[in-house]
Amino acid sequence: MPVNSQGAAAERHHRHAQTFSGQRSGLLPPHRQQHHRRTDLARGLSAPVGADDRRSRLSRHHDGQQPDQRPALPDEQAAHRRHTPPGVRLQGGGHDRLAEYGLLSAAAASGAHVGRNAAHARKRSVPGIRPARNRRFRGAQGRSGGAAGADVNFNTNFVFGYAKNRVDYKAEAQQKYEWLRETGRQIGQPFGYHWIGYYTPEDIEKINSGAADAPAKPDIAVQAGDLKYADLNGDGTINDFDKRAIGKPNLPTTTLGWTIGGSWKGFSISVLFQGSFDYSFAINGTGIESGKSQFQPLHQKRWTQERYENGESIEFPRLTMQDGTINSASAYNSDFWLINAWYIRLKTVDLGYQLPKTALPKFLDNVRFYVNAYNLLTFTGYDKYQQDPEIKTNTAGDAYMNQRVINFGVQLGF
Repeated sequence: MPVNSQGAAAERHHRHAQTFSGQRSGLLPPHRQQHHRRTDLARGLSAPVGADDRRSRLSRHHDGQQPDQRPALPDEQAAHRRHTPPGVRLQGGGHDRLAEYGLLSAAAASGAHVGRNAAHARKRSVPGIRPARNRRFRGAQGRSGGAAGADVNFNTNFVFGYAKNRVDYKAEAQQKYEWLRETGRQIGQPFGYHWIGYYTPEDIEKINSGAADAPAKPDIAVQAGDLKYADLNGDGTINDFDKRAIGKPNLPTTTLGWTIGGSWKGFSISVLFQGSFDYSFAINGTGIESGKSQFQPLHQKRWTQERYENGESIEFPRLTMQDGTINSASAYNSDFWLINAWYIRLKTVDLGYQLPKTALPKFLDNVRFYVNAYNLLTFTGYDKYQQDPEIKTNTAGDAYMNQRVINFGVQLGF
C-alpha cells in the first residue's frame, strides 16, 4: 500500500505537538513545570504557554506561516516614552547610557525598565535635563601614488570635522532679563560683561559728585584707567544682571589635519599640519593680571595719565596690586579678556635618509639618519596673550609655555 509522505510527516508533527502540549499542561514533574514557568517569565510572558496556543503556533509554522512574534510589553513602551529625552535614540545598553549622560529621570534610575533598542521618544520636555540639537559633519580624503621606474612615492591625507549644537531646552531658573537665558544658545556658552572703554578722569569726577550723567559703576571703588562695562538694565550699577553671552564656547566647531609624505631613493619626508577654528578662550590670574608674577608686557601697554593725555594706544587697564578690582579677569570676566581664536600649526616635520643595504656591514640590517621637529610654526588670530592656542579657558594658562623641539638621531637595525 503506498504511503503518503506528506501525511506521515504531518502525523509525526501532530504527535510531537500533543506530546509537547502534554508536558506543558502538567504531565511533567512539578520541579520541571516550575522551570518552564521561570523560562516563560524571563521571556516576558505572565504564565506558561497553553497546549492549544503552542499547537496553533506549530500548526501555522507547518503550513508555511510565520509564528507569532512576541509583542512589546506595555510597561516597556511606557518606560521608553517616559524616560527617553526628545531626540535621543537608545542603542545597546540604553539604560546605562542614559545614566552616564545624566539623562535618566529619578523614576527610571530607581528601577524602571528601559529597552535596549527603544524607538524615538515622543517630543516632550523632560524636567531637569538639557536636550540639545547637534549638527556634525566629518570627512576625510587621501591620495597616494608614485612614478614608475623613478623610486618616487608620495601620499597625502586630509581630515576635517564640523560640529555645532544648540540648547533647545534647559530647566533653568526664571531669568529677570532675556539676555541671561542659556536656552537657545550653544552648550558651554560663556557669559560676562561687555567692555565699552576705560573710566576717564572726567568720569571719576562725575561719579564723585553724583552727577546725573555719571557712568554706571560696580559696588567697589573705581579709578581712572579702570575697565568700564555696559549697564545693560540701566540701573546705574554694574552687577550680575549686566552679564550677557560673550564670545563662543571653548570647543572649536571646526578642526582639520593634513599630512604630506613622500620618499625617493632612501630619502623620506613627513609633514603634519593641524588647526582649529571658531572658538574663544580667556586667561586670568598669573596668566594676565598684574602683580601675579607673569611675564607679559602689561606695563608697556597699560593705561597711564600721560599716555591718555597724549592719545597713545592703550591695550590694558592701569596696574594695581589689589585683588578683586574691576580690572581682575577672575572677578569680572568680560569680552575684554575673552577673545575669539583660531590657529594653524605645523605640528611635526620628519626628514630622513636610509642607507642602501649594499653600503652596510653584515651585522647591520638598516641604518637611518633623521631630523624631526615639533611645533615649528604656529599661526593664530590673536596677540593679546602670550599663550598657546590650545589652553583651557578661564585658567592661568600655561605656566610652562609650549616648546619648539628639534631632534637629531640615528636608527640602527640589527
